[in-house]
Amino acid sequence: MAETPLRSLLESAQGERSTGTLVVRNGNGQSTSLYFLFGHLFHAQGEGRSGDDAVVSALNWTKGDFEFDAKAKLPADETVKAGIPELVHAAESAPKPGGAETTKPEPPAERPQPPADQSPEPKNERKEHAESERKVEAPQPRRGVKHRPQPKHGREPIPVPAGQILYDSLKTSFVDFPRLLTTLEREGYTGYVRLLTDDAAGLILFREGSALECLYDGAADAGSLVLGKPALMHFNDDVTAGHGVLDVVGLSAELIDGLYELTVSRPMYTELYAGWVDMKALLSFLSDRKLSGSVMIRSGAGTGVLILAHGELAGAYTSESRDISDKPDRALALCDDPNAMIEVKSADATKHPPLDVDEVVSGQR
Repeated sequence: MAETPLRSLLESAQGERSTGTLVVRNGNGQSTSLYFLFGHLFHAQGEGRSGDDAVVSALNWTKGDFEFDAKAKLPADETVKAGIPELVHAAESAPKPGGAETTKPEPPAERPQPPADQSPEPKNERKEHAESERKVEAPQPRRGVKHRPQPKHGREPIPVPAGQILYDSLKTSFVDFPRLLTTLEREGYTGYVRLLTDDAAGLILFREGSALECLYDGAADAGSLVLGKPALMHFNDDVTAGHGVLDVVGLSAELIDGLYELTVSRPMYTELYAGWVDMKALLSFLSDRKLSGSVMIRSGAGTGVLILAHGELAGAYTSESRDISDKPDRALALCDDPNAMIEVKSADATKHPPLDVDEVVSGQR
């Protein structure tokens, strides 16, 4: 920090449009975490402070160290309101009694002095921060995310499983979508990017950096799913307009292949009722045939998906439990409903070219 002040780090992160978490320490046991998305500083927290106050306080530190984690999970909170130039100006204008490193110990000495009805406020603030952190780290963090939109039509293009969450509930209002796509391409990303707005849901499937397919469902009527370039154009328009949030989730290549086939392949068997289908015998038959594809089960209790790779189960999940399982039991339990519908799709032998992302977003890159 003595050789590279925080101001330079902030300006560098902004100029390079970095994404990740910058943790700065002043050498006295104090630290502050600053969160960036494509160069935009949107959240800061440390030493009982958050937002602009936390940044201004850290800018006054003249020694210590720092580390930047480009893979850190980003929180949903947005507490930083001012831009970096304004924050730097505020730090330079702020009084520094006794030196920058001694400014932090002063507030505890002053806290007992306010009236009794105000003294609990700092404790309440700390509790709120602690609860927010627990929500981010919980197994189902999205339950704690505020303002996460859900399409009014209540549908998703296809059910997708949980995976390695790279980014969760990123507000599109400060996402550089072309740069995000470029990053995923360069890093050979395999997984999906999901868009959720109040009126639509979209999905882009990636395999080793190539966009295999895009799905977009934005109409009130069922059966209005759009694929390919038109879907990507709708997806891009929503992100550019700042509608909704994005999730970026990593999956294995086998699961992405299965989701892709679930999207583009024609059914091998369809409209099979669970009431007269022996599912164990069906899966054994598909295994003997070394089928690569998917089995989808739709019932009143939800949707189950089995992804098969050369006859072996690559993963199973349901719309109610998105965690990927190596056993089909939870999905097959939906067959307890005799009216559940079963559909089997086999991988299409025809090779489809990947989406031409540049054709849609080249003017924005």
